[in-house]
This record gives sequence, structure tokens and C-alpha cells, in this order.
Amino acid sequence: MLAKPVKFRWALWGGGRLGYSILGDCANTAARLESLNKHLGTHVLASQAVVADARNLLLRPVGRFVLVGKSAPIPVSEVLGERDKAGEIQAQLCARFAEALDDFQRQQWTQATGAFESILKHHPADGPARFYLARCRDYQAQAPQAGDPAVIYMNAK
Repeated sequence: MLAKPVKFRWALWGGGRLGYSILGDCANTAARLESLNKHLGTHVLASQAVVADARNLLLRPVGRFVLVGKSAPIPVSEVLGERDKAGEIQAQLCARFAEALDDFQRQQWTQATGAFESILKHHPADGPARFYLARCRDYQAQAPQAGDPAVIYMNAK
């Protein structure tokens, strides 16, 4: 069930055809999550609220993000596929990433850096690990600004 009602807009297109589009917060959040894919190097992201009851999906939590145009952080997960079709390699990646993300969220930058580097040795194309490794290195070079550094503020679409 959606938290807010979904609004639809219709328009009359050429040739007498009608077209529909979704308006409102749900559509805006979905668009921002789609844009977040570019930054994380992922393909399918979902808010935790959307996939909370999806027991048949293999999900990898990738952190809490304040999306462009939003004021509150939302937990975001990567949808990797169906749980029963996932291999051992994907399951191990999820477990190792969860540990590294936990180190990051506890502000253990050196430990998190090592964990993300280790993930990238075995999975060099893993976008979320590359994203967080860069954050760890930034935070090691210069302490994060005030606020919770575990919450990622997205300033670009």
C-alpha cells in the first residue's frame, strides 16, 4: 500500500490518443532512485518501504540517502534478483557489503576502507563498493561536515 495517494495526469496526444503519467511524491521518489543508480553503478534500487515484505527477492541494503528535493533520509536497497535463483557469490557479496557498510555507518573509516577494497578485489565492477570507498577516502582526508556522515546527501540527479 502506498503511503500517499498516487495522482495521474492525462493528456490528449496527436491522433486522438490519451496518455497518462504519474504525479506526486511517489513518482518523484522513484525518479530520484532511478537517478541514484547512476551514482552507485546499480540497475534496480528501491526504498526499504517498498521492498520490506518482498521475501522472495535478494536485496542488498546500500545505505540511507537524502535524495534531491527531499529533506528526510530513506533507506535504499539494491534488488539483485530472486532469492532462490541467487548464487553463493551474490549471497557472499551481500554479507561482505553489509559488514563494510556497518563499519562505514559506525564511522570506522580505515576499517571500512579495507573492507570495501577487499570487496573490489573480488568484484571489481561493484558500484556501491566503489562509491563508499571514495566516501571513506574523502572522510579520511577531511573529516565529514556536521551531521550524520552515514547519511548520504545527493545534490545531483
